[in-house]
Amino acid sequence: MDLRAGIYCVCGFLLGGYVGGEIAVPMPSNILKSIFGGFLMLSAVLLWQKTSPAESSQAPKQGDSSETLGRAAGIFVTAGFSGVASGLVGIGGGVLLVPLLSLFFGFPQHRAQGTSLVALIPPTGLLAFLAYWNAGYVNWRTGLLLIPGVFLGGILGGMLARQLNPKRMRQLFAVLMLLLGVWQAFSVRR
Repeated sequence: MDLRAGIYCVCGFLLGGYVGGEIAVPMPSNILKSIFGGFLMLSAVLLWQKTSPAESSQAPKQGDSSETLGRAAGIFVTAGFSGVASGLVGIGGGVLLVPLLSLFFGFPQHRAQGTSLVALIPPTGLLAFLAYWNAGYVNWRTGLLLIPGVFLGGILGGMLARQLNPKRMRQLFAVLMLLLGVWQAFSVRR
């Protein structure tokens, strides 16, 4: 995990999540569903392109003097874009931010996933959540029922991720996102 990059992600994600939520609330559901499918397919393509099995990273280690203002700004902007996606269609951290950290900043798969989790600390989704809540789009009962599954699934997924080859993990995740994206985009036509 790269804590400094994670903090940049938090800041970008907060701003982007707010903007995405404000854009999404007045949109019709079928448009949002199509956009969601498109984001999933884009993420799948980006993730699949990261085919290098090497785990050497051009991302600086924490405290490394090669940390630059340009890299920090790039991570912030990338997280902001992912935050807009999150606020717009409820995705971002794992689906879009991980492949972008990997492709643009040379993060190995496991490090990109760990760093993106810093940005998924509850406050980052707060502003997007508030936009949806103010518009009456929050089902509290279902939302609260999701918490234990997400919590336990996160623990299990983290343990499983440590066991998988990073290249194979990226490929499986990319295929899953592509299939979900196609399903989501075409389910609008029903």
